[in-house]
Amino acid sequence: MPQELAAALRANAVHLDELTRPALWQLVAHPCIYRVSGSLTDAGLYQQAIEYDERTARHSNEIHGPDHPDTLSARNNLAVSYSDTERVEEALNLGERALADCERILGNDHPATLIARKNLARARDAAAAVQQLDTATPATVADLQPPSDASE
Repeated sequence: MPQELAAALRANAVHLDELTRPALWQLVAHPCIYRVSGSLTDAGLYQQAIEYDERTARHSNEIHGPDHPDTLSARNNLAVSYSDTERVEEALNLGERALADCERILGNDHPATLIARKNLARARDAAAAVQQLDTATPATVADLQPPSDASE
């Protein structure tokens, strides 16, 4: 999708939510609420994605309460955004809480629980990679970086 079109769709979804809240949140959040965050991330706008996810989690909590599946998903999305920006400690703390709440409320085999578990594993892998880089000697740092694509 062209960047200009994606930016326009994001802006319109945010504006629609602001003008009609809580209409897009009844009984469950409209999918466009969650697509904005992914679109921001895809565009490399990581800080904006975090800010959007923080607002989304807050709105969902206010509208649905802390144990609603949409609130759990919003918190999980925020943890992913933290991980995407290497805010490792925040990603792990929120991801662990989100997974525990999903397991408690939705059960171990619910799709949202499985997504939260996968996202927490991804955050743990990212944390381990950061730790490796922090403790690596200069000679091994290059070995820990992903290979560069010669065609770029």
